[in-house]
Amino acid sequence: MEKGYTIPSLQRGIRIVEAILGEESGLSALELEEQLGIPKTTIFRILHTLQNESWLEKHGERYLAGHRFIQTGLQALSGMELRRVSIPFLDKLSKETGETTHLGIWAGKQVMVAEVCDGPKHIRIACRAGTLTPAHCSSLGKVLLAGMVGSENLKAFFMGETLEKRTPNTITDLDELAAELVKVVAQGYAVDDREYYEDVRCLASPVHNAFGSVIAALGITATTLSFKEGMIPNIAAKVTEIAKEVSQALGAH
Repeated sequence: MEKGYTIPSLQRGIRIVEAILGEESGLSALELEEQLGIPKTTIFRILHTLQNESWLEKHGERYLAGHRFIQTGLQALSGMELRRVSIPFLDKLSKETGETTHLGIWAGKQVMVAEVCDGPKHIRIACRAGTLTPAHCSSLGKVLLAGMVGSENLKAFFMGETLEKRTPNTITDLDELAAELVKVVAQGYAVDDREYYEDVRCLASPVHNAFGSVIAALGITATTLSFKEGMIPNIAAKVTEIAKEVSQALGAH
């Protein structure tokens, strides 16, 4: 490619994005300046533009990938192994429970619904594919927080953020949420007991990759009339088993 056809500012933007995506905890503007040798004013202009367009998110002094990166990549996700493998299992779980099933993946500090399989009932209460949901008050989010962040790292992860109280049952205290995550790890599944919507109960279990790491959460969404509290053990057994089958299909032992 001839140099005359390149755009220097775009090249710098790409280098900044690549550097940020290469660090799990993100980078600060000062670290980017030292690492890339790009002038401070140029870095700030590029960072501000990318943040304003939601391609980057700023947490404290550090910049992380924004949700638009994940949303834009959702279309590409259709060809990836995780989504391809999970679809028949979501369908199986939906038929076994009669409820809507979904697959959730990490998106910054939120959860993205990557795939949805509607149940046979006419009520459609689950979020659509591509939807971002808070991690602290969803069963998918609790599974990902427990498996990918850990109860001991919760306060550092949220960095003093205020957790939204969506219903009277939403857990907004970090110590209480940490105790909830310990429970999630111990039992192998998480429950959203009317914490995101008042009349909705959800349950999710982790999906692991071939290395044993949690990479997604698989679960069901149902009304409290359909999914009663006493049904949790039975539903948990079904969801956990299907999540294990997805993990095994991905190479997990």
